[in-house]
Amino acid sequence: MISLDSESCVYAIKKSCLIKSKIVSIDEKEKGIRELLNFGHTFGHAIEAITGYKEKIKHGEAIFIGMYLALKFSVFLKICKMNVLEKYTSHLNNLKINYKLSDYNISISQEKFLHHMRFDKKVKNNKIKLILIKDIGSPVRLFLENEKLLSNFLKNELK
Repeated sequence: MISLDSESCVYAIKKSCLIKSKIVSIDEKEKGIRELLNFGHTFGHAIEAITGYKEKIKHGEAIFIGMYLALKFSVFLKICKMNVLEKYTSHLNNLKINYKLSDYNISISQEKFLHHMRFDKKVKNNKIKLILIKDIGSPVRLFLENEKLLSNFLKNELK
């Protein structure tokens, strides 16, 4: 169980910042290990763009939703087992963190979502790049060869 007392939170934030700064210093141009920090960001940035970067949803909230969608897409593609997604959602539920679009009363069509994902800075050669998950602590980079898979996923997910 995670502790939410101030001392534990300060320690976790400080440790996270140190880890991120080390990764950024190793890979300033985001050509290797640093891109793994983008887990959930392609989905999250699309959410931010669609909502107009308004107060309705903050960056961190959009990324939590993006991580949830990236995990669900990982399961959808059979890259990841369902129990990893269940651990993630259970953890966020225990912390009382909202992680679904419906938690924010946001409704997005799959066409609009996909349109915004195509304009993410991580798109290369017209292929959407996603950081997905094989298992906890095991991210994987995926250049999407078949957008139809993502479109079908979003169609079901965004109902």
